[in-house]
Amino acid sequence: MNKNSVVFFTCCNKEYEYFACLYVFSALYHNPDIKVEIGVESTVDFLEAYKPEIDFLTRVYGQGKFEFREVDWRTKNNRRILPNSVRFLATPNTKADYVYIGDIDILMLDSNISIIHIDRIINSGLPYSNSVRPGTKRMSGLHFTSWDAYYPLPDLYDVDLVKMNDEHLLYEMVERKGLPLSNKEWFRPIHGIHMSPNRQPNSRMVAGKLVPGWSIDSYRKKFEMFSASDLYKEFQDICGYQIFGMLSVIKEYIRRHENNQKY
Repeated sequence: MNKNSVVFFTCCNKEYEYFACLYVFSALYHNPDIKVEIGVESTVDFLEAYKPEIDFLTRVYGQGKFEFREVDWRTKNNRRILPNSVRFLATPNTKADYVYIGDIDILMLDSNISIIHIDRIINSGLPYSNSVRPGTKRMSGLHFTSWDAYYPLPDLYDVDLVKMNDEHLLYEMVERKGLPLSNKEWFRPIHGIHMSPNRQPNSRMVAGKLVPGWSIDSYRKKFEMFSASDLYKEFQDICGYQIFGMLSVIKEYIRRHENNQKY
């Protein structure tokens, strides 16, 4: 059992907040040793809109295991920060030994996520578990790091937070903390199904390039085990129509896969 405290942290604007409760549910279901904290635009509006799901999470996990709180989505001169970057610029209320900053639209299906990344930190000698995308100045947007290596945040006075890509921003932040940048080995485990509304469920070739899908095939068995649980069935009964629809897409994808039908 991992004895280090770990908080999973991410943020979502109103367009993506329907993912938040599923993220908490799936992360805690498979990783009971963590806490989850999610930044939203308006706590009042969020708690009202997702009351059934939050009541479910509170009953199953207790209030101390997760938190929804407001974060700042604008710069000091009131310009809108690139939404994908906000999770890297906010500091969790929960101080922990490690923080995992990820994407809100991932259905978490791996267990022992903290152990996987802490072991990599120990073996690599780096204070974080992540990689630089080959040939770029961008890090993967899934960043597991020791708290002290990431916070307090570096000075970003000269960075255009309205335009800079979130992965480029993370690269800049790690560099400004004076840390080495790992580009020896590509390491970016998704830890689940990436239910991006900007992707098709299956990968495909477009103009000669492979466009990634949701990575359902890699997590088919784990999803089937998760979706067979009583808690999953209870959550599916009370979740909003967007999440219900996306979970149904995963099930239909798997059904067609099992019957050798094209999706």
